[in-house]
Amino acid sequence: MGLINYLSKFLTGYEVKIRLIEGTEVHYKFSGKPILFDPLEMLRDLNFRILESKNSALILSKSIVEIEDDQLISREKLNSTVSAGYEFKGKKVKIIRCVRTIGSMPCSRHEFFLNGNLISVFQRQYDYGKGFACTLERMESFGSLPQTKNSNSYYWLDGTSRQAIFLEKFGHTQIWVINDADGLDEIWKNLPNRSLKN
Repeated sequence: MGLINYLSKFLTGYEVKIRLIEGTEVHYKFSGKPILFDPLEMLRDLNFRILESKNSALILSKSIVEIEDDQLISREKLNSTVSAGYEFKGKKVKIIRCVRTIGSMPCSRHEFFLNGNLISVFQRQYDYGKGFACTLERMESFGSLPQTKNSNSYYWLDGTSRQAIFLEKFGHTQIWVINDADGLDEIWKNLPNRSLKN
């Protein structure tokens, strides 16, 4: 354990680690056993899947702040188990990962910030997809539903196209809540070239 890591753990209870991912320094702070997720890959995958779904986007009838449903958007302030951060063009991206339960089901939650502003929230419920149909039905209170429900992913846009919800069954039931599409677009446009080696 290096001196900086030792001092950080002693003073804050968190350890620090730096990973070079695609030429970008990603700084992690964590307590306990670290889960050093790749935020660049998470953001890139979201961009790809949303581009695939945009032509079949549904209408979100409420704004994100009006939606009150703990399974979709938790208002609970959670302690992070690990955070990751990197910079581009003088701007700071920070991701906080928390673990919680919904009912008796374990769930991980990632909050994405750009210069301190919440951009998006990603929540995965470790249910092997069993809760997907129920979560889709819950969306009826907040937006339109498709006539046929035979897809593993659905995308809702609000009237301004600046907020959105992306629900999918990808091994487990998971949902992206997009609070600020402009900020997310800026992050996407500045993701490093995938060809860069670590």
